[in-house]
Order: sequence, then structure tokens, then C-alpha cells
Amino acid sequence: MECTIGAGLTWAVPVRPDELGDRLDRYTKALPQLHTLRLCHRFGGPDAGITALPIELEQAIEDSLVHSARPTEGRYQLLASRGEQFACFQSRCAPLDHLEDCNSSLSDAASDEIQPCEGCEEDWYNDTCKKLCTEDTVDKCMHCTRRLNFEKCLNSCRSKKTHLMNEYAMNSQDWYGVHRETQSQWYDRINKDDKDGGFYEHARTLAKHLGLGVVFHETRIGVSDSDKAAWPKSAKYEWHDSDDLKTTLCYLTLPDYNAAPRSYVTTEMEDECGYVHVAAARAIAVPIPSPTKILKIQARFQRALRILTLRPYVHPAMGHKVKKIQKNEDEAIEDETKKPVQPSGFAWYEAKSKWPRMMVLIGTNFDT
Repeated sequence: MECTIGAGLTWAVPVRPDELGDRLDRYTKALPQLHTLRLCHRFGGPDAGITALPIELEQAIEDSLVHSARPTEGRYQLLASRGEQFACFQSRCAPLDHLEDCNSSLSDAASDEIQPCEGCEEDWYNDTCKKLCTEDTVDKCMHCTRRLNFEKCLNSCRSKKTHLMNEYAMNSQDWYGVHRETQSQWYDRINKDDKDGGFYEHARTLAKHLGLGVVFHETRIGVSDSDKAAWPKSAKYEWHDSDDLKTTLCYLTLPDYNAAPRSYVTTEMEDECGYVHVAAARAIAVPIPSPTKILKIQARFQRALRILTLRPYVHPAMGHKVKKIQKNEDEAIEDETKKPVQPSGFAWYEAKSKWPRMMVLIGTNFDT
């Protein structure tokens, strides 16, 4: 067995990896126009009206150019989008999501089994379903607990029919092969180390034009009850092994961040006896930058978040928690609000003003 550990300390901002890739697609497409705009704004001469524009307006034009850019997918044009691949990697997909040609037969079979309500007799896909969650529904579905959602309501006739279709589709292994292949495509999309990797050029663009690096860490759901309770919820998890849920954590970092992994292996005797004890340790020196340098670092990250229209994205698997003080055994309160803290069962976006932060990033792999 081989154990690999990589750890490092750096200023960082967590972001969604699929969003980062999509935004960098647009930014790369818009780069020639951005260069032309900046040159004209700076060196256009006295007769060029663009030189009189305030820097804030020039930046607003840059943001518009990036936002409106529509890049071509190149070698990925025949594959699923990053968002679809990332959802599949996280097991946020159902068998029907991977079957294109058998929906009609499955739909007919499910229609024969399920008796629709009066509102769905003519059309399964409408908002007049009598079984939809309402404000008066006591036991709302997971999608309607926080806000009524007609399209995703799990109690609707349409959802019941779709669920039965997925049960039928589970009998076919075709969907699972496509599912595994889509997960493999996601690994390629975030490969930043190999020249033919899907993120290699984007990593170079980040470093050259925005002065930042990127780190990807894969992590699986923990086995403790608290880890499972904090993990983001999805109705589509029921089609997958609950212990195999995983995600990709993504961080924008300073470009000089280096957490070269170290590998440790078991001895032949340990492998033969079946007893394994691998001890490993790392020490990280903590540099203390000057206040002036901290401001420059913060400005660099804020500029990148603005240009790429990204928001910090915190996943429970990061272990990131609000600082709490224990008032007594039954109540934990936040320093700022003094209100009881409710556990969060989903990932969430945070305000840009709270980031970047100094973070210890740790990645571990066990291979047998």
C-alpha cells in the first residue's frame, strides 16, 4: 500500500471548480480584446476619446467583454459540460440522466403503473398537479422545505413517474458505464499538470494574467454521523452507494504555493501479515507578511474574483466552520450574532469581502 500526503500553507479562496473552468473559458476567449482595450485606454493619445474614460468605467467594459465571450469547446464539444461532469462526479445524477434512447419505452411502462391525479391526466408536466407541496403541506419534500419548487417537487405525479422510470433504468448496466466514463472525463477536465490535461492552459493563464495558482483536492464523504449530516443533500444520491459520495475541492492560491506530496509505502512483511501502520508527519513554517503586503495580496484575489465573476464557495468537506464559543453544553453561539448556530446541510457561497484567508491545504491518497 502507498500513502501520499501533500500539505502547504497559503493565502487562498475556495471556489467551485466547474464555475472556475467556465469563467476561464470566457476570459481566455476575451483576452485579445482585453489587450486591445487596455492598450488603447493607456496609449491612445490625446485624440482618442477612450483615454479620457475613468479606470472604473474601463474595468466595467472589460467585465462586459468577459461576460459576453462565448468560447468554443474544442475537443470537449461532444462531451458533457463541466457542470454535468462535476454533478456526475459527485453522484448528483440518476440513471435516466445517462440514457437517451429508452426514455419513451420507460415512460410508457411507468405510465401504466402510476395513476395520475386529476391535474395530470392530460399532461404530466404542469403546475396544476394536486399532489404538489403547498404552504399547508406538513411533510414537505426536501426540495420544497425552504421554498416551494414546482419543477423539482418530489411529491408531484411527474416526480413519482420519473422515480419509477429510474427504478426500471437501474436494471440496465448501460447507464452505469456512461456514469463512470463521465466521472473519468471530469478527472481530465481538472488535470493541470500534464500538457494535454484539460486545465493545463487555464492554470498558465491564471498565473500569467491574474497572478494566481489553483489547487484541486478530491475528498470522499466521512464515515461519522456529523460528516454525513453536513454533506450537501441531493435526492439523486439514492441511486448511488452512500459511502462513495465524493467531491472536488478547488482553491485559488498564490502562484508560489508549493505542497509537493511525499509518498510512504508499506513493507513486504506488513503486506503479507495484513497489519499496516504507516506514520507520516509534515511541518509547515508560517510566514508573517507585512500589513502592506497583505493588502496587495487581498487586492490580487479580489481583482481575480471580479474579472471572473466568481464567488467564494465553501463545501462542508473543507472542515471550514464559523468560530463559536461554547456557552453551555446545549447551546453554541457565534461571536458576532449571539444567536444559536444551526447546522448546515449544504454547501454555500460566502461574501467576497471575507476572502482570501490564510489556509492549510492538505491532500491525502491511499492506494493499494
